[in-house]
Amino acid sequence: MPPDPPSVLGILLLWKKPMQRTLQQKSSYVIERLQSLGISLSSSRLSAMHRVLSSPNGKRGRVIEHDDPEFETALEALRDMQILEFVFDQLPFESGNDAFTRKLKTLIKDSVMPESDRKNSKGRDVQFELYVAAVCYASDLTPVDFEEPDVTCRVNGMKFGIAAKRVKNAEKLEDRVADGANQIQRSRLPGVIALDTCLAFNPDNARIPVQIADAEFGRLYSRAISAHFSPFYAKLQDRVRGKGVCGIVIHDHQLRLHDNTWSLAGMRMWIHTPSYNQRREREAKEFAYAYGRGLPNLERLE
Repeated sequence: MPPDPPSVLGILLLWKKPMQRTLQQKSSYVIERLQSLGISLSSSRLSAMHRVLSSPNGKRGRVIEHDDPEFETALEALRDMQILEFVFDQLPFESGNDAFTRKLKTLIKDSVMPESDRKNSKGRDVQFELYVAAVCYASDLTPVDFEEPDVTCRVNGMKFGIAAKRVKNAEKLEDRVADGANQIQRSRLPGVIALDTCLAFNPDNARIPVQIADAEFGRLYSRAISAHFSPFYAKLQDRVRGKGVCGIVIHDHQLRLHDNTWSLAGMRMWIHTPSYNQRREREAKEFAYAYGRGLPNLERLE
């Protein structure tokens, strides 16, 4: 039996090894995979990012300077291209698969800067679904499918549903969780709500320019997410009660300055949703333990 997950468990993700490609190589890899599957990238946010990374300023791994007019595009590429590299490394994309093709055509949409898409963000919404599915694949929670609620997987033979929701405004957190809970209830599966909070708790998409050692950064990051989330905790428990929700998993990815270079850090937090049912409690523990195995570059915080 896996260990009991506490109410809030923080895991820091540092996007370093085992990912050996340079940022330029990551970008080329993502673009080549999409093109090989027949996806036209013309005028997409990913083609804009790749163009910047492939420009003379970006060649041979050199840093694009802060005063470069396309510096912010390069930073966003640091986030999106690494996430998509993980997705393409894990998911078994195949040409001719209509469901995947539709998702990939949607994936390339949106503006380069995520804060520009406050209402409609179908591209990054799909990107988050793909990321959640990739974590499931990396955890060997197969078969993984894109079906109600958004993604399904299996843990020890039991089928789970995951409702993947991007929250772009903290004021909408309750509504997005309620939407996910209703999806899980309709699916009639034990389920988990996965939240992307990159903009919810950082609406201006600010960077973290202060250089902090990894261990201290992880503690501060965990405390910050917990502090943002705690005012909603009781209300969210009410929103999911009786709807088959085993837990809420928060995914947050932010750009930070570290060792004089920009890098990507992420926080995965597990929020326990008590069901007062021993079977559901056991399912929640098994899912939290199994899903956590697939996180990229995992470093557990004490």
